[in-house]
Amino acid sequence: LCHSHFTALTVKNALCDMCRDMRSDGRRPNVDIEDADVPLVLVLRGMNGSSATASLYRSLTGIQSMHKRYYRSNQSIHKAAMKESMASGLLLSAGYHQ
Repeated sequence: LCHSHFTALTVKNALCDMCRDMRSDGRRPNVDIEDADVPLVLVLRGMNGSSATASLYRSLTGIQSMHKRYYRSNQSIHKAAMKESMASGLLLSAGYHQ
C-alpha cells in the first residue's frame, strides 16, 4: 500500500464487494469518486512493522480539505495575504503565546 491511488481503489473495491455480498439482489453499488455520497478517509499507521493498523472514517467535511473551501471567495484578498494557519504557526514558533 505504497501508492495512495492504488490504496484508495483497493479500499473502495473491498467496500463495494462487501456491500454487494450484503444486498439481496447481489448488485455492486455504483461509486462516483468525484462526488461521493459517503466520503471516507483511510488512516494508516505503523507501515514499517508488523503492528500496522488501518482506520476507516467517514468524512463529515466532504472531499475537499477545510483550507480549500474558499469561505472568503466573495472578498478581495491582498496578494501578500498570509493563510491563517501559516500566521498561527509563525506566531507560535516566535513564542508569542508565552
